[in-house]
This record gives sequence, C-alpha cells and structure tokens, in this order.
Amino acid sequence: MKKSLITNTHGFTSEALRKEERAISDAFFRQRVTAVRLILEGFSTVKAAEVLGICRQSVSTYVKMFNRGGIAELLQRNFPPGKQPYLSPEEQMEVKKVILESTPEQEGIEPSQSWDTRLLQKWIEERFSVTMSRSGIADMLHRLGLRWKRTTYVLAKANKEKQQAFVHQVEMIKKT
Repeated sequence: MKKSLITNTHGFTSEALRKEERAISDAFFRQRVTAVRLILEGFSTVKAAEVLGICRQSVSTYVKMFNRGGIAELLQRNFPPGKQPYLSPEEQMEVKKVILESTPEQEGIEPSQSWDTRLLQKWIEERFSVTMSRSGIADMLHRLGLRWKRTTYVLAKANKEKQQAFVHQVEMIKKT
C-alpha cells in the first residue's frame, strides 16, 4: 500500500474538501483545495499536477501547507509588503486636508486658485523635505480618494440676464 502524503487531515475527508472546494469562488484557492483533495483520494503528486495543469512542486507545497495549518493556511495568501511610501499616513492626510481646505495662494506657493501636481510637488518639498515625482503624487492622491477635474473659469461679476439675452440672440442668428 502506498504511503499517503497527507499526515494530518485536520478532520477533513475527501467529501468535506469537495464541498469546501465548491464554496470557494476564487479559482486560485479552489485549485489549492483540489490538489489536496486529489492527494487525499490517492493520486500521486505527479498525477494530481497533471490533472490540474500545474507543476508537481506546487502540489507538494499545497500538501505541506495543509499538513501544517489545515484549510486556514491553505487559503492564506501573503503578498509582499511593497515599497514604503515617502510620506507617513499622517503627512498624507495633511496633504489631503490642504488640498480640500486651502488654495496654493493661501499656502504661499503661487498666485493660483487650484492645485495641480506641479504645485503639490513644490509644496511637499517645502513642507516635508521630500522629493516626489508628479506621477507619484497623482497615485497618492488617487489612493487618498481624490479625483482630478479640469478647472473651469467662472466670471465672478457675470450678469445672468445679459448672458441669457446673448444666448437668445445667438439662437435667433442661427435661425436666420
């Protein structure tokens, strides 16, 4: 009789694993559970890998994970942490607050009424002594839930009646 690769079933039978498999919507994790189920049913790692279309080492890794921590470890996926951000979360919230509550002119950057990445780059460098690229600033703003909109010029002293009369006059010219 062949020795089983699974040393600890953690209370799971082949049928229980099949039910667990059907409940998982993520194909990546479903494949892991299927690999363990096939080994539990007596398939070799080579045969299970062939059935699933993955390499033999992956099946062995999944079985080791299952033996060590059960279904919980099998369904755990750790991503690498990635690069540390240039600004701390507190600093990022300060940037967001400045964008929402003030203008570049109020912050002493430039006589402008709206922020753009060029002005933010300048302000961040002055305030935090950190040099960031404009695309990095745009990505950070996106993560903070801010969206860029093109600014429009609005006349502060515009006369609504004159504007409507002008639009009416243009429409009359179009008709003739």
